[in-house]
Amino acid sequence: MKFVQLLRLSIFVLLATFSFNAAQAQSPSEQVGVGITGGNFIGGHVAYALSPAVHIGTQFGFVINSRNGNSSNQLAFAPYGKFILAGTPQFKPFGMVGLGINSVPSGLNNDNVTNTSLFANAGAEYFLNRNFGVYGMFTFLDLGFGDNSYTTIGIGAANVGVEWFFD
Repeated sequence: MKFVQLLRLSIFVLLATFSFNAAQAQSPSEQVGVGITGGNFIGGHVAYALSPAVHIGTQFGFVINSRNGNSSNQLAFAPYGKFILAGTPQFKPFGMVGLGINSVPSGLNNDNVTNTSLFANAGAEYFLNRNFGVYGMFTFLDLGFGDNSYTTIGIGAANVGVEWFFD
């Protein structure tokens, strides 16, 4: 069953890649930006728009997590790539992939454990102008590594945020 879901996801990513028209119009290009995010992830990010269709950056902040009856607040750092698909001049769907690095309390002697994961998000962003965007996204794939390995496929954590790109 998981193989079928992974196959469907792979086909979706492939189709999205080949239908990838460079996002034109309002998307920032060759600009540095900052933003804030709220939801499961609470924090900020710094980004660079390589082109109107490809942004790279890193998120930093806190993750509020509850899994298998255990809750924790995690300090998070997550480098990412954001791939903006063609849409209307103001409204752009996107996909985002990244590497999450979280510091999680272990509960033993007040120690922290570092967890890593690969994640994939899908969302859309509304650009009010070339410099300011409002977005929403959800995690549809989250693969945890190490001692605390896990796999999450489906509609997961949702986040909303704003970002501002400097001229």
